[in-house]
Amino acid sequence: MQLSSRPPARLLACGALAAAGLAALAPAGASARTPADRATYVNSGGYAADLKAAIDPAKQWIVRRAAATARQTDACTAAGFPVGLNDPGPNPNADYSVLPPEPAAPAASAASATASATKATVRTRTRAARTAKTRVAKLTKRERAAAKALKAARARNSRQAKALRQAKAELKAVRRSLDAAKGQLNAALKALAAAKAALAAAGTNTSPPVTTPPSTPAPPEIYDDGPPPAAPTITREDCARVPKLALGLDLDETAFSNYLVGTPQADYDDIFSIRNQALGTSVALAPVLDLYKLARQYDVSVFIITARYDPILADPSNRALYDAGALCAAPYDAIGLCGVDLTTYDYRQVTLDNIHAAGYTDIAGLYMRPANGTDKGEVKAAQCAEIEQRRGYDMIAMVGDNGSDIADGWEDKGFQIPTLD
Repeated sequence: MQLSSRPPARLLACGALAAAGLAALAPAGASARTPADRATYVNSGGYAADLKAAIDPAKQWIVRRAAATARQTDACTAAGFPVGLNDPGPNPNADYSVLPPEPAAPAASAASATASATKATVRTRTRAARTAKTRVAKLTKRERAAAKALKAARARNSRQAKALRQAKAELKAVRRSLDAAKGQLNAALKALAAAKAALAAAGTNTSPPVTTPPSTPAPPEIYDDGPPPAAPTITREDCARVPKLALGLDLDETAFSNYLVGTPQADYDDIFSIRNQALGTSVALAPVLDLYKLARQYDVSVFIITARYDPILADPSNRALYDAGALCAAPYDAIGLCGVDLTTYDYRQVTLDNIHAAGYTDIAGLYMRPANGTDKGEVKAAQCAEIEQRRGYDMIAMVGDNGSDIADGWEDKGFQIPTLD
């Protein structure tokens, strides 16, 4: 079928190409920021200042956590023993649409058991706080709708007094529910703060202290209290108990700037962002690249965990546009995929090549969104869980520009940076 030069209205209405796939070009007025908003935010210096305010605490946390295991890690390296358990890689049969349960705790020391239990409590209360926050948001929306209905009812004549009374009653009932939900949210946040404080007190490093052999002193600048004393022996078993640390990074508008911020080619149009994602021409967001380099300097492994679909046509919006031939019609022809066979397009390799070219040359793995991953927050949480449970890492931090990147608490700490989307 020959398509006209204008995309079908039903395709425009579906929003097109989201940030999880090629990226979503939402209908006019639906985007949180306009191109002009983005340009003003960046050019004013506000974006850079907000990025620094979000990234600096993440850097401090990584240095602090790495210092806690630096002696053991250096001692194992000097002895030629691998740190932590063997990493079998990602599970090829994993279903990332389902969040796995917490593993049964093995027999451990009292300190280890306390730390594990407290960490589980933090995760549980993080989810409780997220649920309460969602309920508050929904009830706030309902309150606004009820207030609007009340205002409309007041504007009508007295023959609609019944509707006015009903609107008042609805508004009153919703406000009571909203107050209750806010109370639940405050209680959940207080419980979460208490659990995090308990976790900090319990500590996350429960490995027996292992020090460096006399012939191999470790760098004193990354230790908390000076160079370690000499130790007579170190074993492979000691090193297997040392935790491998990992950092998770979201990709679009976190590790990457799809608008090419920081370059002379910066452009804040949606289609420009989509084109860079689709063709693998995005650049590193400089503060996040610095965070990556710091993590690698301290032997913290880095995983990229993105909501981009793999394969690219797993995104229903992408599939609809491709099947209709809309990628050859304005405005989507500017993306650069007109005539490209997306059924064989290796979007994972395109993404991985772009990651390396942008400067993230030593990542431990790339996780993308599977075809059944309808909830990107749950998918990312399941992938973080696999990194911890199957692959043997301690996810000390996750960084992203959306709440869904850090919502489910598998990482020790989440850091949300400002977004241009």
